[in-house]
Amino acid sequence: MLEEWDVDFIRSNRDEVTRNREVTIVAHGTALTGVDPITGEPVYASQELGEYRVTWDIPNTKRQEQLMEMGYEMEASDRVVKFRYDVDVAAIERIEYKERLYRFITKDPRGIGEEPNRFEAVVRLVT
Repeated sequence: MLEEWDVDFIRSNRDEVTRNREVTIVAHGTALTGVDPITGEPVYASQELGEYRVTWDIPNTKRQEQLMEMGYEMEASDRVVKFRYDVDVAAIERIEYKERLYRFITKDPRGIGEEPNRFEAVVRLVT
């Protein structure tokens, strides 16, 4: 069983553990750009939110089974992306990696102990 000092040790070493497994992605979101002059409706446009370092993996069998039990149909292009907890994942709608665009299927907080320390998302290839 994990003790509290085990959890503290794992959290303090997370940066070192993930350092060589991270890749850079570009996050895209939607922002209010103005108001339509005729209808008065808000106009939204896609915008780049910046670059982030994330862990990029192919979903393992256990994760695939969990997602299928939740009702998601897995595709060959699906990937698991792990964000640091300080990233505003709610604002991100799509991510770009190696000039390919992916959309989110799930966004879940993950970690051990009482407080999550990362977000794990499943993304699917769009283009």
